[in-house]
Amino acid sequence: MAKHQQDTRVVVDGKRGAIEQRTSTEDNFLPSAEELSKLKDIDSTAIDWIKSRTEKEQDARINFNKRNMDLAHKEVNFVGIALFMAFLLSVLILGAAAFFVYLDKEVFGSIFGGVGIFVCVQSFLRFGQRKK
Repeated sequence: MAKHQQDTRVVVDGKRGAIEQRTSTEDNFLPSAEELSKLKDIDSTAIDWIKSRTEKEQDARINFNKRNMDLAHKEVNFVGIALFMAFLLSVLILGAAAFFVYLDKEVFGSIFGGVGIFVCVQSFLRFGQRKK
């Protein structure tokens, strides 16, 4: 069954002090060998029932972890798509600014390109800060 151990100690380093707490939990659903032998004396089918329940619990945990990993991979894919779309938008803004300059609207093209690049750089920087 589950075993829980907690260790607490005080660490003093010069003028600073800290409390360090370590917690470890062993999450084994199989009882110890002594408990299994006692259960076998009481009911011979108890051990098979405990083993089947333990296997089902482990399968449920594996499926849960697999679903969490799948969600993490989907999030990574979404972030990659969002970054690609932001990059594509910045390229389109630069292309539009170049097109305005080509049409002899240098002032409008320069302002449009400058503001567009500034907004794209700021959004990339904010995105990077949010991920940390």
